Parts: sequence; structure tokens; C-alpha cells
Amino acid sequence: MNEGFGNLSVNEKCSVGELKAHKLTLPARSDVFAVMFEHEMEESKLNRVIITDIDHEVLNAMLNFMYMGKAPNLNKMAQCLLADAHEYALEGLKVICCNKFEYHVIESLLIWIKTGNSTSQRSPQWFPQPFSLSF
Repeated sequence: MNEGFGNLSVNEKCSVGELKAHKLTLPARSDVFAVMFEHEMEESKLNRVIITDIDHEVLNAMLNFMYMGKAPNLNKMAQCLLADAHEYALEGLKVICCNKFEYHVIESLLIWIKTGNSTSQRSPQWFPQPFSLSF
């Protein structure tokens, strides 16, 4: 069997356990993982990537996107997924997250306009937390 078909352990800070991924899938979907595995980096030698800055649920959703092309639970984790998609160069996931933000911002603005937008009224309750990205 081709040695590239092993499992890859992905550990996260929560110590919830290990998530398994195929060693060929991650580099095929992410240039960041590709660099890890095409060079003699520790991840390539040990078949293990230790991720310390992603929540378990968000990491699971990111891996789901890498395998299935879908982003479950996007309503509650779009901001985190967007940041992680940017960090791991997952362009398709970035587009999906940005589209989700765009939809909610437009929807909130339309509700705000429809109910009257006088200065005495508060802004719509749903707006993404401020964040900065460079594309």
C-alpha cells in the first residue's frame, strides 16, 4: 500500500482527543498542510499535526469542509471558521463564511431600515464581532 495513505493525528488545545485525517487529503485541500508534508518538517516525519489555536468543534467543521465541501453549523461559528480558513489557506471556506456574513449584515440592515433608523434607535443586534483580515 502507498505510504501516503496513513492516518494523521490532529490534536487541539482542548485535549478532547484526536481527530483523524488522511495524509493525502489535507495537503490536497490546503497549501499550508502541503508545505508541512512536502518538506522534512516534524509533521511529515511523525504523521501528526499539533494544532493548539483552534477549538475542537471548529476544527471538526474545518476538516468536514476539507472532506465534504460543506460547512456545518456555520451560523454559530462562521467568524472562527473564517479566521481558521484564512490561516490554513482554505479559499472555498473563506468564500462561504464571507457570504454568510454578507447575508446576515444585509438582513439586519433591512430590518433596521424597515423598523425606522432614527438615531435614537440602537443598531441591529446581530453584527459580526470586529475582526481584521487581509486578502
